[in-house]
Amino acid sequence: MLQLFLLRHAKAEAAAPSGKDHDRRLAPAGRADAQRMGAYLERHAIRADRTVLSTAARVQETWAAIAPALSRSPATVSEPRLFNASVMDILDVIRAQSDQTQSVMLVGHNPGLHDTTTLLLASGDAQTREKLREGLPTTGLVAITLVGTSSWRNVRPQSARLDRFIAPRDLVTATE
Repeated sequence: MLQLFLLRHAKAEAAAPSGKDHDRRLAPAGRADAQRMGAYLERHAIRADRTVLSTAARVQETWAAIAPALSRSPATVSEPRLFNASVMDILDVIRAQSDQTQSVMLVGHNPGLHDTTTLLLASGDAQTREKLREGLPTTGLVAITLVGTSSWRNVRPQSARLDRFIAPRDLVTATE
């Protein structure tokens, strides 16, 4: 059973001093949301064997705010293809994962993450799926199980079950 976690970066500043989107850093509220997400992941024993990060500053900072809360650090790599990634780019990254890895967390950007989630989902709680249709907010986490395959190479549209969707607004009540 393969598990995939898709996490959108936390809220970022509107612009970077360099003027480059890639260099945008986290806003204070985003840093706080990321820390709460880290506590949530630990409290609910949500663990990935491997974490794949976009190279964007806001993604790197999101993970840096989450990781200290985790009792077990996953293998973590930065993947340039995740910055401004299309659905096909994200699927390529997913399909490139080793079958020795049972759970992967991708930390990246919209619209790619939300569109990939929409493409992959075939089942799950209807109310939660409807909530997710509204969008994947910053620091939003989607947890899915890939059904009918034991190989990342075989990930296809409508091959996953939605297990969990957590938005920052849910974190206060979800962690109590």
